[in-house]
Amino acid sequence: MAKAKTQTYMAKINSDGYLILSPELRKKLRVEPGDMFFVKPERKGIFRLAKAENPFEEPKKPAPKKPAKPRAKVPQVSASYQAGKKRVSGVVDRIEGNMVIVVVRDPESEDTIEVAIDRRKIKKTDLQEGDRVTVYI
Repeated sequence: MAKAKTQTYMAKINSDGYLILSPELRKKLRVEPGDMFFVKPERKGIFRLAKAENPFEEPKKPAPKKPAKPRAKVPQVSASYQAGKKRVSGVVDRIEGNMVIVVVRDPESEDTIEVAIDRRKIKKTDLQEGDRVTVYI
């Protein structure tokens, strides 16, 4: 297996003792003005830099989620009403209390539909959004 090549960058120490990093390297390392670093000498002329993280600083919050689209009324499927139904595979979209909303593709019309299933009727016990399941429609 080939070893990945690493880029070598040039940095400069100015007359005030500041280490100057190129804009390209600062962007790649996500270094901003004011960031602090730990320095560990390895051997003559070689040292490591590690960005210092403030343990009291709150972590950056992830971008807010997009508002959910209004959901259409979802048909209920009863396990006792499986005669004459088609078994299709789908993905769990969301879990609302004891109901699991599964997104499936209707085999007849090729439309994507949501089907609500009683959670107790699904064999998988540790169900999560994104899981693949099989339902009858």
